[in-house]
Amino acid sequence: MKKGWALKQLVRLALVELLVLCMASSVAQAECSLSVGWEPWEPYQYKEGETLTGLDVELVSAIFTRAGCTLTFVEAPWARLLNLVEHGKVALAMGASHNQEREAYAYFSKPYRSESMRLFVRKGEAANFIFNTLNELAKTPFKLGVIRGYYYGETFKELMNNADFKKQVLEADGEEENYTKLLKGRIDGFVSDPFVTASGLRKAGISDQIEMHQAVIHENDIYVIFSKNATTPEQVEQFNQALDAMKADGTYQKIIDKYFQQ
Repeated sequence: MKKGWALKQLVRLALVELLVLCMASSVAQAECSLSVGWEPWEPYQYKEGETLTGLDVELVSAIFTRAGCTLTFVEAPWARLLNLVEHGKVALAMGASHNQEREAYAYFSKPYRSESMRLFVRKGEAANFIFNTLNELAKTPFKLGVIRGYYYGETFKELMNNADFKKQVLEADGEEENYTKLLKGRIDGFVSDPFVTASGLRKAGISDQIEMHQAVIHENDIYVIFSKNATTPEQVEQFNQALDAMKADGTYQKIIDKYFQQ
């Protein structure tokens, strides 16, 4: 009888422990809430009225829904977002390029899209600038507009160590500021993603005043960065697994096609 009673007690304890573990797991999943940094960068991240949307927003939201996490979006200029991620005040940011400086404070997801950075000049002036690369541009007095905190590749980074080239570079806080500088003659051109610039120029009503130059400044993959002070490698892996699953079942391509029809 004592053995039977002891066995029943062990079974009861095992069931209680299993229930506690299940409840803890459910609570952990329910508590998966992350803050996501974003900046206006249509068609990747932007607002339609009061609704936040865009390729990055839709993809990342769908991925985290699969991973069982809820998201809160925080708007700030890119340089500020990087600082918030570094100090763990924002858990992650979308649309990030990979570089060694960011590795010090952030984990990187698998790449979820690619990006091409091109040169834009005043309408009718592209033929006046005879160069095809950033190194060739740097040998001219071309005044170049960039956005503060953006990564334009290792070539640009190395050129910024040259005092003469650094004087040619003017930083802005956003895309629209570069439009104004260009049309007022303060810069000769600016670097941007072609899809972002096409959208921005159309909204500003100045598509007929700015054109794309043939020079390709930089091309790279784009990632979600996770703050090392606010997230874990396990959460990055959850993101990556959900991204792979979306690619496998076609959900990923449907979202891509919504913004960039083949």
